[in-house]
This record gives sequence, structure tokens and C-alpha cells, in this order.
Amino acid sequence: MNDELTHYFQEMLPALEAEMRTVLQADGPPPAPFYGMLQYHMGWLDADLQPANVNSGKRIRPIMCMLACQA
Repeated sequence: MNDELTHYFQEMLPALEAEMRTVLQADGPPPAPFYGMLQYHMGWLDADLQPANVNSGKRIRPIMCMLACQA
């Protein structure tokens, strides 16, 4: 990956991750009970739906979507 793209990823990933976590919070009316399952698949919770410290992936697809929107 070139330096410009690496810089973009480092700059945008924290904001992207924060927004995704905000959208998938388990508070509020239905379908909130299902958000635990979604958070598990994002790598934020373990199989018991407890907070997990695992590598949740590179988030290539969302960042590529952001790049396409800026083009």
C-alpha cells in the first residue's frame, strides 16, 4: 500500500470505527437486542457477548466506500 493510502487509512479508521460503534449501540428500542450479535460479528464482543480485545479487521470495504464517495 502506498504512503498516501496508508495515511488516509490511519486518519479515517478511528472516525469510521467510532461511528460504527455509535450506530450499533445496544441501547434503545427494538431491534436493540440484536445489536449484540452484530457487535460480535464486528469483533467487539466475544461469544458470550462480553467486550473483547481482538483485532476487528482492516475495515477495507467501509474505507473504500468513503474513498469512492470522495471521488
